[in-house]
Amino acid sequence: MNELLTFLIHAGYISDFSCKHIYKNKDLLNKYCTGYVSKIRESYKAENKDWDEIREGIAKKLSLTFNPDKLADFAMTFYKAATREPIFSCTYLDGEEEYTCDSVLSDIVGLWIKELTGMSREEIEGI
Repeated sequence: MNELLTFLIHAGYISDFSCKHIYKNKDLLNKYCTGYVSKIRESYKAENKDWDEIREGIAKKLSLTFNPDKLADFAMTFYKAATREPIFSCTYLDGEEEYTCDSVLSDIVGLWIKELTGMSREEIEGI
């Protein structure tokens, strides 16, 4: 649980790290994570907030590690947990409809991934 919380303190949103293609190549993952941290800091700064200070404060309260330079390592730990056997799945009801979630990972190469890596979907999928 601590590993997941540590990852979330750094990443913020699991969905930003749900594309399984970024985990195929360590350099690609590092590039994405470096760009991600930079983009998040910029976003916080635009609102006169300090991302590092805020996230470090959360980590301290939870007695967890805060080291943005290790985001790629934290993300890889998340990926390994998300792909281990048995694979996570859940079923939930919405009215009369039943839905099944098979995994938190997907094949979708989102806009952030393309923007932060400077690569096209085809280039990323080809790795």
